[in-house]
Amino acid sequence: MLLAMASLLAAFWLQWGDGWRPCALCWLQRGCLSLAMVGFGYYAIGARRPLWGLRLAFALALGGLVAAWIQFGEVNAGTFVCPLQFTGAITSCAAAGAHPLMGLPIVDWSVELFMALLLLATLIEILSFLHGNGNA
Repeated sequence: MLLAMASLLAAFWLQWGDGWRPCALCWLQRGCLSLAMVGFGYYAIGARRPLWGLRLAFALALGGLVAAWIQFGEVNAGTFVCPLQFTGAITSCAAAGAHPLMGLPIVDWSVELFMALLLLATLIEILSFLHGNGNA
């Protein structure tokens, strides 16, 4: 959860501090990440460890991964049209995702983050099942 929070804060810092302009898929990924943090948080602080919070986090991490993967394809193809772009006012997904961060395009970091969140949610679900804590 700390990784997700740090990633979200870094995205906002890059937007407002460095002047990066996010695209529609960037905003979708931020929304999925924010709500996945809520799901993980509810699971972490829940008295009976309700698995629906964990499953919500899994579903939203999967949605974020799909959005990041679409953007990854657009960055590598050099596409200048975002699938969620209705007007020309939003930055293209290829331009937004191609910004380098520590030597890699930012979209690569997004794909890796959502894959890590999916892995974390899956491992927690498996461990919860093995320990008999499968509360619905």
